[in-house]
Amino acid sequence: MSSPLELMWARMATGSSNLSFPSPEEAASHTYTPDEERAREYNRERFVIGSINHVAITLRAKASESATDEIMIADFYPKQTARVKAYELLATEFGLNRNEVQHD
Repeated sequence: MSSPLELMWARMATGSSNLSFPSPEEAASHTYTPDEERAREYNRERFVIGSINHVAITLRAKASESATDEIMIADFYPKQTARVKAYELLATEFGLNRNEVQHD
């Protein structure tokens, strides 16, 4: 599921003029240039991609390492249904209730 995102960011990092979000099929068949592969490897350290358990563990660790109590998430799902599902999984994992409203 992460291959289209990896390809898009590799293209951006190497100055490609093709910045459209690739399909899973396009990403699977893409042959990375050496520069794209370096960008892909570099970005793997910056992104949190994986199962909900892996993402939650990683986000908690990053929050602890940086002594923060709030995390902002930027997602790159090509479809709204996938985005909503991911946020629902994260909300459940972090014990957040959709109906709760925070007031400062």
